[in-house]
Amino acid sequence: MSSRLPLADVAAAANLSPAALIRGAVAPGQQQTTQERWPWRLMEAAVTLGILLLVIIAVSDSIHAANWVDGMPDVRVTALLALIAAVPLAARRLHWTAAYAIGLVVGVVVVCWQMLGMEHFTGQAWFWERFVDLRFRLEDWFTQAFNDGITTDNVPFVFFVVAAVWLATFPTTLIVLRRRNPWPLLILLGTLLAVNVSYLGGRQWDLHFAFFVIGAALLVMRTGLLARMGRWRSRGTPFPDFISLSFLGVTLLAVLALIVVSRALPRPDRVEPLTAVWSGIADPFDELSLDMERLFGGIDSKRGVPIHSFSSNFILQGDINPGQGIVVRVDAPEVGLLRGASYDHYTTRGWQQSSVVATKPVPQGSFGGEDESVYEARRDVVARVSVEQSARVLFTFGLPREISREVTIDQTAPGAVRLDIEGSAAAAPRELAGVAREIAAREEAGEPFSADVIPEGWVPVGSEVGDDGELLALDLEN
Repeated sequence: MSSRLPLADVAAAANLSPAALIRGAVAPGQQQTTQERWPWRLMEAAVTLGILLLVIIAVSDSIHAANWVDGMPDVRVTALLALIAAVPLAARRLHWTAAYAIGLVVGVVVVCWQMLGMEHFTGQAWFWERFVDLRFRLEDWFTQAFNDGITTDNVPFVFFVVAAVWLATFPTTLIVLRRRNPWPLLILLGTLLAVNVSYLGGRQWDLHFAFFVIGAALLVMRTGLLARMGRWRSRGTPFPDFISLSFLGVTLLAVLALIVVSRALPRPDRVEPLTAVWSGIADPFDELSLDMERLFGGIDSKRGVPIHSFSSNFILQGDINPGQGIVVRVDAPEVGLLRGASYDHYTTRGWQQSSVVATKPVPQGSFGGEDESVYEARRDVVARVSVEQSARVLFTFGLPREISREVTIDQTAPGAVRLDIEGSAAAAPRELAGVAREIAAREEAGEPFSADVIPEGWVPVGSEVGDDGELLALDLEN
């Protein structure tokens, strides 16, 4: 025997969500009235902004606690102002280009206000004088950056950090509030946090990273719930008034349980398989890391100048912090001086290597050594060298004669070079690698030779011309 509900009761039950059915028969009209009141809307906004604030402050406070440079502006203020600027622009029905343009203008004002308030500019009383000084320092930085120079000025570095915090916070916060998409914010701020934590050597791995993970999980939950609430509201489907708090509590408990479990696991930067994978990913960017060292290695940071990197730049300006780690272990029959790198170009900010030409790998045991020494007394010394840092450097007593592993020799570019226009440029210095191709392309196009294709520092001193007037080789001196 079956019974049927009245048609009105069936329609009312169909409009209720499963959560409302479990909670009991609550009139949809009453829910809509509750959710239209300002306390409910204020609660929803407070939950969203609170989660955003947790993520943003976790990253910006990590950068502030690192204290990269003395007198650096408080980037927590930068991130907080970016969040405050994004909230009203997300609430208004502005086109996204207009919102980003307004945010960019506000960001320029905020960054300049923080930069010009640094102690480096306190000697200038007028705003315009400070602005001119900042512009001059940035111009000098870009000049050194694009001419293989060394920079030791703290101001450009601080400027880039403050600007990066704003650019990583404002547009991504706008995307979260408008598009309910948390991933751009989490990726950019997570990258800043990873770089900062790796610089700190793990001192803040537990605290700031834990807060960031908690905030990231809550933000993913929150944006997903807001998207569903929007669809429910558009369809007229009722939902519990305090569903946001319920989801918030459940997600927070799950994240805390995950963090407790992860405490028993080794840190990711200490797991050898993960370290090997990361090394494989980072290897193609070794050249970029050398440029970053050249441009930012000489700032007065707490980490100190990287004197044990043995790269193409040996910066002498800035804080020297040799550290407590062992660079190399040596087992030798006598005391001697180890050579790890040689520099031949001096600047007022440090030593540099001239252009380096990397030759092919040298097999084990067949190392030919360098030219004969000018010293009268020479003898072979057998030493066992174990490198703990900068493993890509070969440390030797005097001139190496024989080695027990395969290496690649980096030779300093000669002061005079004959550039074969139609031949291979493999033996040419790095900055001359494309010159021969450019000259050959211009000759094919019927254009005359012009010295504007030769990099700065190289001077043509001779040439070889074929019977048909075609340029075959070019002699250059550095």
